[in-house]
Parts: sequence; C-alpha cells; structure tokens
Amino acid sequence: MPRQHPFRTPLLALLPALVIAACTGDPGTAPSSPDYAMAKPVKSTGITMTDLVLTTSTLTVGQDNTADYTVTITNGRAKKSLAVLQGSVVQTRPSDNGLADQPAGGSNVLCTAVSGELPHGSCTTGFSINLFNRPEDGPALESGAATFHVDLIDESGAVLASAEAPVTVVVP
Repeated sequence: MPRQHPFRTPLLALLPALVIAACTGDPGTAPSSPDYAMAKPVKSTGITMTDLVLTTSTLTVGQDNTADYTVTITNGRAKKSLAVLQGSVVQTRPSDNGLADQPAGGSNVLCTAVSGELPHGSCTTGFSINLFNRPEDGPALESGAATFHVDLIDESGAVLASAEAPVTVVVP
C-alpha cells in the first residue's frame, strides 16, 4: 500500500467542505469590496427589474438631473411597504484601470399613491440621475465609458433586484 504524505488530504474528502463554504454566504448582502456594484444579486427574490431606459446615455458630472430613467419592476411576491431605487455609476477609469463607483441619486418607488409602496404585479417607475464626483464617495469618475447601475432596495437594506445600462461619462 502506498504511503500517504501526512499533510495531503484526498480531494474527495475536501469536496463537501468546499461546497458548504461556497454556499453559506448571504447572497442578499453586498460584499464590502468596492466592485460589488458590478455583481448581480444571486438571491431569488421573486422581483425583477427590466426595460431600463435613460433619456440620454451621456451623463455630465456636476449637473443635477443629468438624465432621467424609467424601469419596469415586476413583483411576484406580496406588496412591499417600502422600496427604494438607488442609482450609481460604475467605471473602470481610463487613466489607471482603477474602479470608480459614484452614487447617482435615489428615490422611493412611485408605483401607487403611497410613496415607496411596491404592489404585487408590474409597474413602471423612475427617477433623475444626479452625478457628482465627491471625494468622500471614493475615486472620481473620468470622461469615458461607464455603467449606470440601479438597485431596488427594501426597508431592511436588502437588494431585491438590479438593472444596468451602458453610459458615457463627461467630466467638464
């Protein structure tokens, strides 16, 4: 019988531990890494966002209401009493390939007469994109290609759904 090295564990013995480790993270929580905004939530929430439409794909930094957007939300679950849209613009900066992720405004969803209420079924809602380079929000955006990312967030802070659209950032 061949002698096994004292520190070598057969791969099949490690496989259950690797599967458990890979599946125990909380998929409804964004990692603390700055590149989380490029990731899609993996948790199935029964809620989707589709048909993200911007009034323009060119976003100028430093202007309120740079663009408006609409998005269709389909809620296959029970009514939510509070849901919020939170936008951001994410970019791999042309100058150094570093990541910039700047907030771009947020608002309660406006699907019913009650601000923030997300009914069962579908609705189209939206908001204005307000884009600024604020040092406290991390590295600055530069002129060039980027992604507008919008999350639908519930009252607990969990991301229920996300949508993205390509944009061009202009820094005057």
